[in-house]
This record gives sequence, structure tokens and C-alpha cells, in this order.
Amino acid sequence: MSAGGFILRFTSNTVYLMRIQRLLLPLIFSLVLLLPCSVLFSLDANAQQDSSATWGIHKIWGSNELDELPFVRGGYVAIEWADLNPSPGVFNFSVLDSELARYDALGKKAQVIVRGSYKPDFLFKEVPYNPKKLTLQVDNEQGTLQYWHPTYKTRHQQLLEALADHLKNSPYKSVIYSIRQSLNAVGTEHSGIEESERAQSKWVVPPGVEFVPYTDARNDAYSFWVSETYYDLFANDFLVLIRSNVAASTSKLLPDTVIAGLKSGKVGLMHTTSMAEPTSRSTYGQYEEHIKYGKNGATPVYAEPVSSSTKGSHGDQSPPQWNYWRILSDLFAGVTYISVYGSDLDDYRDIEYAAAFNFADRYAGYQTGKNPAASPGAWVALRAGGEYLTGDYTFLMNRIAGDKNEALKSVGPEWQRFGAWARRVPAGGRMRFRLDTRFANAIAGQGVTLRVTYFDSRNPRFSVRTESGASQNLRGSATGTWKTIDMPLGSSSAWGQGDADITISATTDVTFHMVEVVRTSVLIAAGEASPEPPANLK
Repeated sequence: MSAGGFILRFTSNTVYLMRIQRLLLPLIFSLVLLLPCSVLFSLDANAQQDSSATWGIHKIWGSNELDELPFVRGGYVAIEWADLNPSPGVFNFSVLDSELARYDALGKKAQVIVRGSYKPDFLFKEVPYNPKKLTLQVDNEQGTLQYWHPTYKTRHQQLLEALADHLKNSPYKSVIYSIRQSLNAVGTEHSGIEESERAQSKWVVPPGVEFVPYTDARNDAYSFWVSETYYDLFANDFLVLIRSNVAASTSKLLPDTVIAGLKSGKVGLMHTTSMAEPTSRSTYGQYEEHIKYGKNGATPVYAEPVSSSTKGSHGDQSPPQWNYWRILSDLFAGVTYISVYGSDLDDYRDIEYAAAFNFADRYAGYQTGKNPAASPGAWVALRAGGEYLTGDYTFLMNRIAGDKNEALKSVGPEWQRFGAWARRVPAGGRMRFRLDTRFANAIAGQGVTLRVTYFDSRNPRFSVRTESGASQNLRGSATGTWKTIDMPLGSSSAWGQGDADITISATTDVTFHMVEVVRTSVLIAAGEASPEPPANLK
């Protein structure tokens, strides 16, 4: 539909899922065709770099069938230490190989993780242990092992050496896109012992085994050793993902070689607390590392959500909104690999979830290193934010400060993904935007489409003008829903030449969610746009 020269995309009725090189499974076709709406599939491809084949959505937890979804770029293979190393010096990689073979048959990539929720039973005869499960991640009935003990570290080293040798010589080596660092101290991810559990009387010491008291220095030395060992054993053959909380620590937990690898992009970052916005200082610290090394550097970043969208929202946002804004927060921070719980992937039939996944598939990886010039687009998601991460979520575009507008929360229907945050421009006010120079230079002379998502309430009226002189007026209606308008533009060399690339002026009070500039060629390939701008566009 069109109005005043704009192409209106009713975002609640449109699905964009596919890239050129991918085909929908017959099951997906049969299900989607049942929807009472117009269905489009995104076909744009991240083909600028070889590694871009893995940029986008990755599955975490869920059925094997979800790996076959066309917008899922890969998954992960997580094997417990106890299963890999059932007895001293004996290693069993059969399950690992079987999973890698399955991903290879699908043409997908996988991350490899050694989990430490179940430690081998033989370690409890060689290392002191606390008979309590000191965190929820400890699954051994015997309790929690003394991970800083020299014998424990020796056994851990032997496991990682055997794994590295196996993977380097595996016929499925090319399937592995990353190796995730696991501390495997207390459970898989945790480390540190509470003061109340440190006394020797709290620990069972096997016969002939030395008790080694816990200290913070020994804990830090263990984390340092794990990072160094993963780097030494894997980094020359695989992308090693270092835990972001280790990188963010005020203690020096990373060797200089790992820090240099982060700066160069040889080493990546990962965390498991991605959310719509960080709600604690520790989580915000990890976002800061992603922004530092990912968005503002050359480091690939992997982000796993703290939970599914149903549990993660805590009632602050609806599940579709939490899923979408969590993806926006990751893209803003420079995340390359966006992991999604299987329970959320299973909602791909829901148009709001599908559109969020497609948005991630389109943009993931393009805000890092030398990739911005090849980005399919740029955008600003308007918000105020909470205590730890304030301001808009931006991707190669920024809102210019100084214009009068009001930050809002919870706007519009909960079933739409947009309204967790927004900004309202008062009647007579304006909002201006400037493109990142790297992207602005790259699109000079190319056709682009300007997209604006606004809340259609009380007959909003506003105008959009670009630095090149193209302009258009819009009069909305009163549907009480979010709508997106498309403004196709011809080629222009004026991007990045003035104070503002885009200016939105409000005739009435208008609430906005996002301003986006997309290469028209990307939209044409995806079936989302016509090749020519409307005839009445000024």
C-alpha cells in the first residue's frame, strides 16, 4: 500500500526470513501459507567476507529440527567433561563427532563447548571437594571440586590438549566456527568460593592428597591460566571466544597475547547474560567490553540471552518486545553471533519473532572492524534506557543531540515488537540524524530507502527530509498500532556532507521507534521494495 509517495509496510503482517542462498523447508512453506497476510521472504546475503556465513542467529538449547530453520546460521555442541574423559587418560569424542557430522550434513556451523557441570568421578579421588553443590551449575552428587588444586589443573590441561589434537585433525574441522572458553571451575561458568565455605573443615580430602587453601589470588591465577591455555591450544586453528566477564574484571585475568588477539580480531568475546537492556553493573561491564572491542574494534562477539523471552522480560516488556529489543541491544554493542533459545526460535511462525530474527540476520557483524562500509543499512532505535545503558541503540547512525523530544516506555500493543521504548517529538519539533562516515561514503551514488517506524495514533502528521533535498509529508490515521513507511530515494552523493543527513519534522505530536536507511538493492533482492522511487517524490 502507498500513501503520499511512501510505501507502507504493515509490519505486523509481513515476514522477512530468507537470504538468497537459502531455501525454505516444505514444512515452513505449508505453515506460513496458512497466515492470513502478505508474506515476503528476505533474500539478502552477507557475502562480503568468508566469515559472514556465520553472522546472525545461532541456536542454543532446543530440538535438532530447529537447526534446519533457514535463518539459523549455526548452533553449538556442548559435551560434559565427564563424558569426554570418563577415566584418567581416556577420552571419548564419539558424541562430539556425531554432532559435528550432523551440522556438516545441514551445511551449518557449530561452536564447541566443554561443560563442567559433571566432572569425572575419578577427580573426586584425586582432588579435595566440598560435599555441597556450591552453585546451581554443579551437578555432581559428590559436590564441588577444588578447581585451583594443581592436580585438577593437570587433568584439565590433559583434557584440553586431547580435545585440541582431536579437533585439529577432525574431518569436521571446517564445521567449527568457534571454541568457547569455559572456566569449568564451579560448574561451567562460575568461580570463586564464599567465605563461609573456605575452611578446611568444609572439605573432604582424599587419602594422600594435599589440601590447598582457597585464596582470591589462586582464583584469579586459575582464570588467567584457563584463558592462556585456550589461546595456546586453539587460537591458531579456531576462533577462541573469551568470556566477557573475564575481560571486564578489574584483576588482570588475561595474558597480553589474548588482549592483543582481542584487538586484532584473532580472539573473540562471549557472554551469557544478553538482555533487552543490562540491569546490573556486572552485566553492563560485559556490554562495555563488547562495545569496546566489537562495535568500536575488530573483535567477533557471541551473545547468549540470560533466558528465553518469556522468562527474561519479567513483565517489563512483552515476550515479543523483549526478544526484539534484546537483539537490538546486541547489534548495538557489535555482536556478530546472536544466540537464541530454542523455545523462542520455535515461535518463528509468529510474525513479530520472525521479523526480529530477520533483522538480526541482516545486520549482525556489520558494525565491527572493516565491515561498516559493506553494511546493508544503518539505523537508530529510539529510547532513553535504564540505569546502566542509557540512550538510543544505534547502528552506523546517530541522533543529533539538542532537539526537543520525550522518552517513552510501553507504547502501543504488546503483541507488536516495537513499543518497549520510544521517543515522542512534539508538534513543531524535529529530530535529526547523521550517518556514520564509513557507511555514508559507501552509499554515495547508490539508491537507498529510508524507513521510519511510528505509532499511528491520533492522526499523526510529519515530514521527512534528507540532505540531498528529497522530502515527503505523511498523514497517518488512528489505528493504534505501529507502522513503518518506506521512502525510496534515488542515488545521491550528499550523504555525510551537512550537519544532518535526515530531518524529521512533526506537525502534530508523533511517537517514533526507528529511523533506518537501507540499500535499495538489498530490499529489491529480498522482495521488499520496487527498484524506482515514486514519481511524486520531491
